[in-house]
Amino acid sequence: MKKIFLAFLFCLISVHVFAQVSEADKINNEYYDLKWGCSVKDLKAKYPEAYSNGTNDNGDELYYLDANGATRIFFFGNGKLYIGRIAYTDCPDEKVMGLMEKITNTYGKFDDSNKGSQNGNEYINFIKYFSPKIKIDFQLLSVKNSYGYNISQVVMITYTNNELSAQIARERIFKMQEDLEL
Repeated sequence: MKKIFLAFLFCLISVHVFAQVSEADKINNEYYDLKWGCSVKDLKAKYPEAYSNGTNDNGDELYYLDANGATRIFFFGNGKLYIGRIAYTDCPDEKVMGLMEKITNTYGKFDDSNKGSQNGNEYINFIKYFSPKIKIDFQLLSVKNSYGYNISQVVMITYTNNELSAQIARERIFKMQEDLEL
């Protein structure tokens, strides 16, 4: 009886560990239940409440989805989903620590970090090279007022499909070369 119980316990633990690994590995193929490389049409079919907010400086089409106290941002380069971001605004320290712990528990420890400032606001990035395909960037931004006091903390977690990013960059360079005159 004791052997059967131990075998059952081992199987239960194995299934739980396998489920955790599988959940983390999903990011290699999809972001928020959308396949990497999918179209805006696929996003609108899955999330009809997603809304457009124009393009960024790179020409990416940006779509936003407000859900569960955060905003998901979908970046479509040349019509393909290649970056997914989730942004949390007005984060107290406890929420920042909770998010950091959850992402570390899900994807593993961070590989790299850097600090800096932009527009008077300070940031720190924690980077995880999850796989050759996926890079995860955890950014904590401290927003300052005109007196230099911290008025808000923003956390952005960005998932980038490196293969698609490189492909889109090559396509954009090729398109620019076609449009350039020498």
